[in-house]
Amino acid sequence: MDSTIEPVRRTQERIHRRRRVVFGELPEREREAIVDETFEIWSEHVVGNTRAEFREHRLFDDTRLHLFYGVSGELAAFLNFTVDPIPVSGRRLLVVSCAVMSRLHYRAMVPLATALTQEILRTRLTFARHELAYNAVASSPISFGTLTRFTPEYYPHVDGRVAPAYILDALTELAHRRDLVIDDHDPWILRSDAVIRHPDRIRASRTMQNPDRFIRWFLDRAPNWDTGELLMMWIPLTFGNVCAGLMNLVRRRPIG
Repeated sequence: MDSTIEPVRRTQERIHRRRRVVFGELPEREREAIVDETFEIWSEHVVGNTRAEFREHRLFDDTRLHLFYGVSGELAAFLNFTVDPIPVSGRRLLVVSCAVMSRLHYRAMVPLATALTQEILRTRLTFARHELAYNAVASSPISFGTLTRFTPEYYPHVDGRVAPAYILDALTELAHRRDLVIDDHDPWILRSDAVIRHPDRIRASRTMQNPDRFIRWFLDRAPNWDTGELLMMWIPLTFGNVCAGLMNLVRRRPIG
């Protein structure tokens, strides 16, 4: 989950309506318009990608897009959701990737999280006999802290739980497919030319001023997050883990 939505304290607008589409099923003109709008939102948070790079690595024919609109009709937020089969160690393995982005003046986190949960549940039910996992990418301490608070099982884990070997094999394969650069010294770290546009806003947030153990762990593992250091994550999408995440989303409180 590439989530670089920055903390803001000013009044925010609400989401007015939502639309779900499959990118490759849209007419070319509409696809190009969606690329323009989603890239504009992406660029509010991230610098270093061209529009062409954004489309190549984020929007595939089978990408499921949730598009959220404000009262004025402008695109306020989006979720792109892609599922990749990864043949590793003879496993029937499907890996989910997505990005979650919102314009800063909208209150969109709950609708986005709800849409993500719905897509995960839909995929889980459709492929009940497959092993399903979510390949999240934490681009900041806050995105890592959010993910780790809402799900009990994930890797790398702050408590030092060792990931099964096939997980890193799968993540390496997925990174190669996406032309992502893995750090030479840490297989969970990616190096990216795309960086957060306003890291100072994240540093100034209350969460960063009073960091908990999740935030401190991330800062130790990815100290250069503000210059393109990303942390890959693996979240098993078992029914137990999904239900725990859903319950914590409803409760809006951290795990452990």
